[in-house]
Amino acid sequence: PIGISKPAKSLHVRSGGHSIITIQLFSIVLAIGTDGWLFYLAQIVFMATIFGAVPFTDAMVIRFVDDSMRSRVSGIRLTISLGASSIAVWLIGPIVKQSGFTLLLWVMAATSCITLAVVSTLPASPSPRSHRSTNGPAT
Repeated sequence: PIGISKPAKSLHVRSGGHSIITIQLFSIVLAIGTDGWLFYLAQIVFMATIFGAVPFTDAMVIRFVDDSMRSRVSGIRLTISLGASSIAVWLIGPIVKQSGFTLLLWVMAATSCITLAVVSTLPASPSPRSHRSTNGPAT
């Protein structure tokens, strides 16, 4: 746990997450409007940013969730992620077959917009309450 939580605590969740999601959004929109090799390049960039956002999600849990609730929150997050992923995989085939790949990319762009809005509302640092619980009593 120490090996994971120390690097995650050093991540700047708001600014780093904001940067990753912004690049993700622009690369998805670029992929919508292009084809050929530029399309593949845009896909590589947005897939890299999708997977690059994972450490920031973990850092949010480490920074903003109290130690006593962290395993429960992580479990709920994984359960929701696996459930949503399985539904998404099941729906991708029929949606792409009926409406095309462009609609799927627009849905991904909308998801990135929502994520960017949520990340923009994060506080710059954890609440004082969480600092008190890890650094001892407040004076």
